[in-house]
Amino acid sequence: GRWSRNLMRLDENIKYEGHNVPIQRQKRYEENFEILHNGILIICTNLVAGSVLDEGVWDKRIENNVKFTTDLVKAYKGQYRGIILLGHSVRNGYMKGVYTGLKNIREPVLYIHGDGHNWEVKQPFKEDGWDNFWDIQVDQGGH
Repeated sequence: GRWSRNLMRLDENIKYEGHNVPIQRQKRYEENFEILHNGILIICTNLVAGSVLDEGVWDKRIENNVKFTTDLVKAYKGQYRGIILLGHSVRNGYMKGVYTGLKNIREPVLYIHGDGHNWEVKQPFKEDGWDNFWDIQVDQGGH
């Protein structure tokens, strides 16, 4: 659809002066990517909200995204001082899986998403002892 036509591999289609940050994409879902830049690990996963047309496909996507995220955090251990997770969907099965896989790391983690369309900052796992995880929901921007 529109996303694939206009935004997929945007970094390769627009010339940024001085842009040399290597972007690694997941082979199975190339819209999922990772960047390690100046000690910050950035992980983007595609899981939009809305109607679920096929529960099985949805569950596999969540499972893939959790594994992609937790595997990268383990693979880059010692190379980052913070982690930024980018997505669209609000906290869901993905975040439950990420919590289970990452709750013992000491580095700060931000999950930035926009599904709720209102500015909001939370620490949803603070009561569970993971006080360096922040959930940041952005607003609709220019709308």
